[in-house]
Amino acid sequence: MKTLSEPNHGSEQLFQPKEHFKIELTSNPSTGYIWEVTKIDPSMLLMVYEDQIRYTSEKIGLGSLMIFEFEALKSGETDLELIYRRTWDPNSVMNRFYIKIQIQ
Repeated sequence: MKTLSEPNHGSEQLFQPKEHFKIELTSNPSTGYIWEVTKIDPSMLLMVYEDQIRYTSEKIGLGSLMIFEFEALKSGETDLELIYRRTWDPNSVMNRFYIKIQIQ
């Protein structure tokens, strides 16, 4: 399974129908910021899994890794976007992750 992360932002990715892929992005939920999917075409992509793995340490405010798993459903082209923000404040966007997806 292909895993994408921050360096893949703005790239074009190729998948086959029924293929799964992951996106792993660092976050710091103790500050209120998390990643959330804001642009997805449910006819083309299915989010099958979302989780947050906290880094283990004694340090206060240490971040975590957010993991999103998707399945490509059918041939075509689509965009996928996630934003990093405080969920209660729509104007608090600190980062974006965007990829263009080709499914063939």
